[in-house]
Amino acid sequence: MTEGKITRIPPGKEFFFIDNDYWCHKTSINFEPQEGDVVAYDKEKQPDGKFRAKRVKLISKGESTISTVSTGGTSVSAFSSSQLREYLDELEQGYFNDAGYLKEDFSIKYPIFLAKLFNTNTDVNKSSQIRGFFDHCIMISGKFKYNRQFEYVKHELSQLDSKITYALNRKNISQEFCDFFKANLELAKKSDINFKNGFLPHLQALIAYYIKN
Repeated sequence: MTEGKITRIPPGKEFFFIDNDYWCHKTSINFEPQEGDVVAYDKEKQPDGKFRAKRVKLISKGESTISTVSTGGTSVSAFSSSQLREYLDELEQGYFNDAGYLKEDFSIKYPIFLAKLFNTNTDVNKSSQIRGFFDHCIMISGKFKYNRQFEYVKHELSQLDSKITYALNRKNISQEFCDFFKANLELAKKSDINFKNGFLPHLQALIAYYIKN
């Protein structure tokens, strides 16, 4: 069995995620899951390509905490995991409004919130690290404009997913940034419109506020 951590519990859903990628239905466990819980589980890749956690057993309960940090001499309350879940739930609804335009929240509200969230831990999420992932996405966009092959984009974004996991394991990025980026990568891979008109502008807005912070 593999030891891991419960990283996301979508509100109102009957499943949760372990280590970001492995989903598990609540009816298959005998405890109330909480983000941060340490568990043991077996990995299974399903025919549709998704990953499932089986025979999940609780090792230890996690703790939900909100810390306070100082930024520029001002005390700022770090954002709780529930606020990140709110963002991820909104992201599941898509980037665009009914008129087909990028939702304003993805240009202003959420980039500001995410920039503050990622800046709460000064040991990780360095500006150079975050900017590096953005530059990689811009490189993918540039090549896509030339070859017009969206399969290339999906392949490159999948490769970027593994780089994010590697950076997390190296403690170069936070779990929150990992959750944010992986969720956006999945949405961006669904269509070229999502990639060009949703993912890239949303990420660019985050970079603008992040570097400023």
